Amino acid sequence: MKWIKFIFLIVMIMSLAGCEDPVEPIVTPPIPTEPVPTEPIPTEPIPTDPVITPWEMLVSDSSTLSTITSDDFSQKTLYELEIMEDQVTQKTYLAYRLISWFTDELSSVEGFIIEGTTTEYYVQHLSSIYLIVGEKNEEETILYPHEALFITRLSDDHFEKMVLSPSKLSIRQMNPETAIYYIDYSSITGRYDHHTSLRAVQGIINRDEPRLLTLSSGNPYYKKSDEAWLSILEDEGYDLIELSSLEEVIYTFKGKFQGIITFKDRFKSYNGWVAGEPDFASMMASLTDYAPVPFGTQQLISELTGLPIVDSFVVNGHTVSGNISDYLDSEGVISAYDSYALVFNKFRQAFNRSAYMSLTSEVSDYAVSEKMMFFDLKATQSERDNLLSRQINAYFDQNNLYFQVYGWVDHESSALDFISSYGGLIDVVGSGNLSLLSRLPIDQETFTQKAVDSATYNPEKKYVTFFASESDTIKVGVAFQHGAWFDPYRGMVKINWGLISDMSVEFPFAYRYFIDTATENDYFYSGGGSAIGFVDIDSQMNYLSRDAIADANKYYMEIADQQLIDMYNDKYISTDLFEKSVLGSYLNRSDVLGAFARIHDGNTSIRVESWSSIPVYNRWTNFYPRRSSSGDVAYLAMDKMSDYRYEQDLSSDYWFIQSTLANTLDAIHYDLFVQENGDRYRVTFEDGSIHLKTIINGVETVLSSKVYNTATRNIKLSIDHSTPLDQYTRIKLYVNDLKIFEYFDAENHFTEGGYAIETEGITTDVVTNLQGTRFSMAEQIFNSIVNDNNHFILAYYGFVGTEEYTLAQYRTEPGIGGVISLSPTDFYKIKLLLDLHYPGEYEIVNAREFMEFAVTYQQYYGTLR
Repeated sequence: MKWIKFIFLIVMIMSLAGCEDPVEPIVTPPIPTEPVPTEPIPTEPIPTDPVITPWEMLVSDSSTLSTITSDDFSQKTLYELEIMEDQVTQKTYLAYRLISWFTDELSSVEGFIIEGTTTEYYVQHLSSIYLIVGEKNEEETILYPHEALFITRLSDDHFEKMVLSPSKLSIRQMNPETAIYYIDYSSITGRYDHHTSLRAVQGIINRDEPRLLTLSSGNPYYKKSDEAWLSILEDEGYDLIELSSLEEVIYTFKGKFQGIITFKDRFKSYNGWVAGEPDFASMMASLTDYAPVPFGTQQLISELTGLPIVDSFVVNGHTVSGNISDYLDSEGVISAYDSYALVFNKFRQAFNRSAYMSLTSEVSDYAVSEKMMFFDLKATQSERDNLLSRQINAYFDQNNLYFQVYGWVDHESSALDFISSYGGLIDVVGSGNLSLLSRLPIDQETFTQKAVDSATYNPEKKYVTFFASESDTIKVGVAFQHGAWFDPYRGMVKINWGLISDMSVEFPFAYRYFIDTATENDYFYSGGGSAIGFVDIDSQMNYLSRDAIADANKYYMEIADQQLIDMYNDKYISTDLFEKSVLGSYLNRSDVLGAFARIHDGNTSIRVESWSSIPVYNRWTNFYPRRSSSGDVAYLAMDKMSDYRYEQDLSSDYWFIQSTLANTLDAIHYDLFVQENGDRYRVTFEDGSIHLKTIINGVETVLSSKVYNTATRNIKLSIDHSTPLDQYTRIKLYVNDLKIFEYFDAENHFTEGGYAIETEGITTDVVTNLQGTRFSMAEQIFNSIVNDNNHFILAYYGFVGTEEYTLAQYRTEPGIGGVISLSPTDFYKIKLLLDLHYPGEYEIVNAREFMEFAVTYQQYYGTLR
C-alpha cells in the first residue's frame, strides 16, 4: 500500500507544476488556542522590609491629638513599674504615662474616658494612669503584641481597674454645675471647730442634691472608706473636682447659703474633742442655711463670697445672735451639757421630730442635712445627763410610734434597753458623707439578691454557716464590711453578711453597690432585732411601737429581698424581760422566713424553736468568740534550759506569742519554727532595733531590720504556715499595737517547728505576761466546728473585717482574750481544712439553706445532734 500512496503523490506534484497561471493562496485566520502550561522557574525572593501596622487608639475631644499610636513611643519616657504579684513575687512592667501625650493641653484635661473591648473606664486622677506595653525580667525585655496592651491605674504597688485592648480615649471637661466636689480634711485646720464647720456646710450643700464628699483617711471602721466611695463615684461616671480649703468650699457653693454665723471651739465634752458651742452653731445652721464658720475667719469668707455676716436671726420664736459665743454667754451657758439642754428646751420644735443624733460627731453632716438635734450625752452613766436624756426620748416617744437615734450610746446594753423602752431604735453610724450617700440617685426601687441556694439536703452531712455580725446598722455597709468586702477570697465560701434592710431605701446607692458586687455565695440579712435598727423588742416597749416596727420590717425587707432577722440578744440587762410570745408575735407580723437568737431560758442546747410559727435557731454558743490560749506558750509549758533560755519542743505550723518586754537595751531573742538541728527563724530586740533573721548551720542571715525603741514594749508575734492557702511562711510583729513588719519568706526556710526565748538577763524577769496559742483564729474556729456534736453548726457570729487589721476597727491583731476578727480569707482557710481533714462530711451553706435544713432535720430526729 505504501508504494501506491507514493505514486499518487508524484502524480499530484507533476500536475500542479504544469499549470500556466499562478493562483493566490487562501489565507484563513488562526484558530485561538490555550497556552501550554509550563512550570515556573524557581527564583529567590527579593528582600523587603516587613509591613507592621502601628498600634492605634482614637482620641476624641482633644485640641491637639486625634490618635495615640505606637509610633509615638520613641518620643516618650518608658517607665519600669514594680508590681507585687503576690506577697513575695515582684514583676516589672514597661509602661508609658498617658498624660505625657497631653502636655500641651494639661490645663484643659480634667479626666479621661477610656474604652476597651468590654469595659469603659472613667478616670479622674490622670497622673497614675499608664499604658502597659511589656514586661521585663532579669534575662530579657518582652514587648507585648498590640492586642495585649492595656491601660491601668497604678495604686501603691498594684494595678487596679484595667482596660484591656483600649481602642478609644475621650477627654473629659468636668461640669462644675453638676460635678461632685471633694476635699480632704488634711486641707483644713485640725480643730473641732473647723471640722464641724466643714461637716455643717456639707450637710446644707447636700440637702437637695449630692455635691460634696469629704475624705478623712481615718474612718474608724475601715480606714479607706471615703477613698473607696470616691473611686466608686468615679466608676459611675460622676465628674469629680477637688477643693483645697474651707473657704473654697463655701465660695464654690455660696448660692446654698443665706449668710454667715460665727462660733468658737468652746465647752469641750467628755472626750476632749467634741465641743458644745460648735455643735450648737451647727444645729442653728441646719435650720437657717447659714454657713457656720470659726470665729476669726468670717471677714475673709464674707469678702470672698459676698455672703453677709448675720447680726441676729429668729428660730422657734427666739432671737439668736449671729455671734454664737455672745448668744451662749447671754444664756449663761458654761458647759457642753448646757448647750445641749438649751437646744432641746428652747428649739426642739424646729428640728426633725422623728430622729436625733447621739455622740457620733463624725456624722454631723447627715444630722445637718436632716435637721436633727445632736447630743453628746451619757444617757445611762451620768445622773445629770440621764435626766435630760429621759426628757429627750419622752419627747420623741410622744411624736412617733417609733423613732431613730443615729450615732451611738454611752453603754451598749443599758442604753439600748433605755432607748427601746421609749420606742426608739439605734442606727449605729460612724462614717461621714451620709448626707451625700443618702442623696445619690438610682433608677431601681427594689432589689434581688444574687445568693444561690445550691446545697441539697442530706441528713448524713453536717451543715455549717458563718455570720458577719454588725447587721443592725448602715455602719458596715458604708465601711465595706470593715474592708472585708475587698478581700480577694470573698465569694469562695458562703458568708451571711449583715446589711440592714432599710439601707435599700435610705441609702439606695450604697445598697445597690453591694447587690451588684455580691457573688452567689454572699447572702444578706438584717439584725439587731429589726430591719431598721438596733432594738430591744420586749413588753417594756408599747405594743403599738412593736407593731409599727414589725410593719416596717416587712416593708423594707421586701424591697431589700431579705428573709431573715437576727435578734442579736434577747436579754440586755438583768431585769430585762424575755417573752417568747411577744417576740413570736413580732416576728410573725414582720413576715420573716426565720430568725436567729441567743435564747436565755436556762436551756442552752442548740435547737430550733417555733415562736408563733416562726422558726428560731438558738445560737447560744456563738456570740463574738474570744481568742483563747492553747496552753503551749506559757513558761509552765516550756523546758527551762537555763535562767536565760526556755524552749518549747512541740512542733507546730503556727505560733502566736504575746508578752511584755522589760526596759532594757540587752538582747532578747524569740526563736521560731526551731528545728531539731537548731536551725530557726530568730526575732531579736537589741539596742533600739528589731531584727528578723534565719539561723542555718550557725550562720545568721538578716531578713529585715527596724529601728524601734520605747520604755514599755507589749508585743504580739506570730509565725504561720498552717493551712493549704498559706503559700509562704509569714512572720508578723506588733509592738504596742503598731505593726512593725509582716514578712513573707519566699524560700520557706521552715514551715513548722518549736519556739524558744533567750535573753541576756534572767528570762522570766525580762519577758513577762507570756501567753499565746499554737492555733490561728481560723484554726480555733475550725477546731470548734469539728468538736461540735450538732449537725447544724452556726460556727461563727462575730466581727468580720479586712485581713489587714491596721485598716479595720481594731487597728491591730486581737490578742489572747480579745474578740476574734476573721476575714473571708480565714473562712476560706476553714473550708480548706474541713475539706482536707473531713472530706464530704461538712458543707458550708447560707443562712436560708441552714434554717430550712435544720427545721427539716429537727422535725424528723427531734434534735439537731
